[in-house]
Amino acid sequence: MKRRFILISVLIVAFLLGACDAKPLEQNVQHVFSGESEHWTLEHYEVNVDSKKHFIGNGKLQMKGQDEYTANHLTFTTYFMIQGEERQVHAGSVAGDSINIATFETGSIGSDEANDGKNALQFEDIERIYVEVQWEELGDPTFHVETIQLYEK
Repeated sequence: MKRRFILISVLIVAFLLGACDAKPLEQNVQHVFSGESEHWTLEHYEVNVDSKKHFIGNGKLQMKGQDEYTANHLTFTTYFMIQGEERQVHAGSVAGDSINIATFETGSIGSDEANDGKNALQFEDIERIYVEVQWEELGDPTFHVETIQLYEK
């Protein structure tokens, strides 16, 4: 009787263990960066890259020491450096006559279907993250360009 009880117990435990989903949990790590250049600061810029999804953005770009700054154009472009190759991953711009560019919300870009799994981009693959800011001052046709470093291995 004791053997029968042990045998049934072992079979039940084996069945329960076999029925459990043994897939490892994928760790979802969100990276938040801030950086600055001579005239600009970028705060709370989020980068979430894993095999299942990509989410990049939601930062706040601000001109240093300015509450209001009138210009004709502002563009930002975010780049990842992967295996020595520069990849543009996010961009935004605003243009018009006499617009205030002192503060600019970057917005975001994302996808739930990041990759096919074979060539899935992981955060560990990223060697460097930087943002290029271009703006054209009111009455000055010269484009000013600055780079904000956010991450480097």
